[in-house]
Amino acid sequence: MARYVKVSSIGAVSPIAPCAAATPDALNRRMIDFWRDEINQVLPDNPDLIQLPELCDRFSGQSPQQVTEQRTA
Repeated sequence: MARYVKVSSIGAVSPIAPCAAATPDALNRRMIDFWRDEINQVLPDNPDLIQLPELCDRFSGQSPQQVTEQRTA
């Protein structure tokens, strides 16, 4: 017997990082707020699974070096 699953896929691109002088807490808050807004758009559909883009925890346009620096700051 088949069990049907409702999947919501979010195709948004992560936001562009603000100036390099932003604090890690400010960057984290911006990312959390962005994805909360995106996820809230699909929640009314009551999905069983929400698929996010690969590397959705990184700001758009960041190089691997910038990600490493941000995580060690």
